[in-house]
Amino acid sequence: MMQPNRRSLRLPQKLKKGDAIGIIAPAAQIIDKDQFARGINILSEMGFEPVFPRELWPGDFFLADTDRNRTEEFSRMWSDDHVKALIAVRGGYGSIRIAPGLDKELIKSKKKLFVGFSDITLLHLFLYNQCDTISLHGPVLTSLPTLSQEALERFYISLTGGALNPIPFRRIEVLREGMQDSPAPLIGGNLSTIMTTLGTALDFDYSGKVLFLEDIGEMQFRLDRMLTHFHLAGKFKNLKGLILGDFSHPEITDMIDKLRYKEFVWNRVIELTKNEEYPVIADFPSGHCSNNLTLPHGADMLIDIEKKCLRF
Repeated sequence: MMQPNRRSLRLPQKLKKGDAIGIIAPAAQIIDKDQFARGINILSEMGFEPVFPRELWPGDFFLADTDRNRTEEFSRMWSDDHVKALIAVRGGYGSIRIAPGLDKELIKSKKKLFVGFSDITLLHLFLYNQCDTISLHGPVLTSLPTLSQEALERFYISLTGGALNPIPFRRIEVLREGMQDSPAPLIGGNLSTIMTTLGTALDFDYSGKVLFLEDIGEMQFRLDRMLTHFHLAGKFKNLKGLILGDFSHPEITDMIDKLRYKEFVWNRVIELTKNEEYPVIADFPSGHCSNNLTLPHGADMLIDIEKKCLRF
């Protein structure tokens, strides 16, 4: 039976044709301006109005701009009543440097759709835990041109009112069937980024949640170190479910080696959670892959293994 959410979270208002989407750069600088232009064109073709600086971000070492300017850009776009949603231009690194300076009361007063993934995971966690805001773990602007048709459709549907539509399972691995007895908030994202919050003011209790994890380009020993650290920090205890998204390494091209890489992660997770009973599914199409399906971060959901879908 569906249980009411214990917190007063709500999904921000859906977009309609002609609505403005603010493009912000809370993390790294643009690498490929062609991908940026193509991403802008995709938003325009979907019927939205992309809003971005006339002079693109100047860069500040490995960041898109100074911490102060990136923080102010987020707040300015969030407070602008013309802008109905925000999407990050890319991930990389840098969100952790602006999160402490964001205005929580401003964010709570104007609930808007916010989209991104990878390093943007940190802002999703911030919006959920400190601002009671459901956001969209989905593509960044510069990844839009490389998305599959299915992922583009899910992205558009999520923006226009279908973020809570169920997501059917297809080619996934059920590592542990378990049983999720009640819906619970879906939180998580990029493993490397989540690890930077442990032991900080951005950390919080994960128990009673469904956790989603993904990552790319990490050596196996680094993945093992992060997963083990996560376990020792108690973050795998008392979850309602665990979803492993895309774990891949771009330098591994052989299909057998790719499978071995993923199975290493899967086996280590099962080993670390052997005393838990919640369901664990793997190879879910979300993360640094072309089929990066948009998920409502913070929304109550149920892993329905019998009907092979995520229900929100």
